[in-house]
Amino acid sequence: MYEEWMKDCLDKGFGELHAKFDPKTGLRCLIAIHDTTAGPSLGGCRLRQYDSTSSAVEDVLRLARGMTLKSLMAGLPLGGGKSVIWVPEGKNWDRKALFEAFGDFVESLDGQYITAVDMGTNVEDMDVIAQRTSYVTCTSKVSVGPSDPSSLTALGVFCGMKAAVEAQLSKTSFEGLTVAVQGVGHVGLKLCKLLKDDGAKLIVCDANPEAVDFCANELGAQTSTLEDIYDAKAEIFSPCAVGGTLSEKTIKRLNATVVAGAANNQLATPKDAFRLQDKGIIVAPDYVINSGGIIHVAYQYQQASEEAIVQKVHEIFETTRTVLQRAKDEGLPPSEVADKIALERLSDLKKNKEASSE
Repeated sequence: MYEEWMKDCLDKGFGELHAKFDPKTGLRCLIAIHDTTAGPSLGGCRLRQYDSTSSAVEDVLRLARGMTLKSLMAGLPLGGGKSVIWVPEGKNWDRKALFEAFGDFVESLDGQYITAVDMGTNVEDMDVIAQRTSYVTCTSKVSVGPSDPSSLTALGVFCGMKAAVEAQLSKTSFEGLTVAVQGVGHVGLKLCKLLKDDGAKLIVCDANPEAVDFCANELGAQTSTLEDIYDAKAEIFSPCAVGGTLSEKTIKRLNATVVAGAANNQLATPKDAFRLQDKGIIVAPDYVINSGGIIHVAYQYQQASEEAIVQKVHEIFETTRTVLQRAKDEGLPPSEVADKIALERLSDLKKNKEASSE
């Protein structure tokens, strides 16, 4: 098992994988540092249940590599990292003590990894971590913009989706278009509001019925079940929940000709990018258009102005347009082209770094 993890790390260019277990607090976590060529690795801290150690390792490695690619495509001076924490067993665990111990773990890495909010964690958790290390952002004491990055993540997805709609449907607004949004949590809900304001009709689903009811009552959205969302009569399909929902089976059911959403790792397998292409569906690569959150977090950590953050997020439109045009020219799925561009940038950075050290 461990040999397989090491091979996976080496094959994907990983720098380091750190593990920590603290019996006193129940902390059991992993921190993956994929690459630090462009700068220190930055990525959120995810708190969730894992069926096995293997699934946690797979999750943290995949997400950390994604953060490297996301930062490169966003033009940020940062590498990619990620952390995952198992939810402790039982009901009486001390959340504050858990994140204090995690903060000590982050501090021990001497700035190689900067943590932030992710699935299962919140601003209050980041405040606890900040008591033990300075290598954290998304705290309540940030001086620029909201501490929760979801609003700017939604804005970035909106900008990227708009570029995809322009490329596929030759439209410059969402007026008269229907968007099927799979998942209306923090980011999905904010995206729905932006889409409605731009004239879109909405079809939504979510595992939380209260979130669905809110969209129906406040945004006039049509509702769908989790299973039926793939069959929605919509021009645009927007995955904004868990990853891996676009598979051979679900792609066959899509009526949409544009896919653009906030979820990470939307494709179940790499082959699904070609299945979407064969069906004539244009896909705005997830880590290109959902990078508004990492831009926000990075700029906050660097204490940039709110105006600079918003301006940088709006650049996602042109970045997406560039990827889609190159994909068309090369006859490749946009996700393949985005990977190529990001890895080309990483290669150039490494060459420049080596040349400057000679």
